[in-house]
Parts: sequence; structure tokens; C-alpha cells
Amino acid sequence: MKSNVESRLKNYEQNVAKFEARWNQLKPNDAAMDDDPGAGDKAVQLIKEKKEEFAELEATREALEYVLLECLCHVLAVYFFRCLLCACRFMLFTRLRYRRAKLNDSSHRLA
Repeated sequence: MKSNVESRLKNYEQNVAKFEARWNQLKPNDAAMDDDPGAGDKAVQLIKEKKEEFAELEATREALEYVLLECLCHVLAVYFFRCLLCACRFMLFTRLRYRRAKLNDSSHRLA
């Protein structure tokens, strides 16, 4: 599970880097807008496409956050269970020591 999450996270980070590189290369600039009268329409179309692509990246990020949260909850549950198990063992050990001490004390009184 851990390796699956790590590979999905790495893939997401690569997709974000690719998106950023493409955006920096293709984003509309003032010089292009001044030279071409149809550049405004092209810029609007490009922005719409990039907005959709970014929304997909955001959906992926949210899904990964959910998976990471599930993993964290699992780890915490295991940790909590282990702590609870240790506490139960300690209580059992303490109870046994108390009984032994009580038995030893009562056997000394009888003798």
C-alpha cells in the first residue's frame, strides 16, 4: 500500500511539474495580444483548457489527500492498538504481582 501511494504521489508531482512547464511556455503575454487581433480569443480558449486540466489535477490531489489520510488513520489505529495492548499487559502483570504478593503475605501469616 505504501509503495502504491508513493508512486501515485510521485506521478501527481510529475504531472504538476509538466502542467507548470506547459503553462509557462504557452501562457498568453501582452506582446502576443498586441500583435494579433485574434489572440484574445485564443488566449481565452487556452485558459479554459488549462483551467479544466488544473481541475483534474486538483481532483487527483484531493483523492491523494484522502488516501494519505486513510493511511495515517491506519497507522494511528495500529499504534493505538499496540499501546492498548501494552497497557493491558501492564495491568495483567501488575494484577499477578499483587496476587503473588498477597499469597506470599498470607502464607507467612499462617506459618
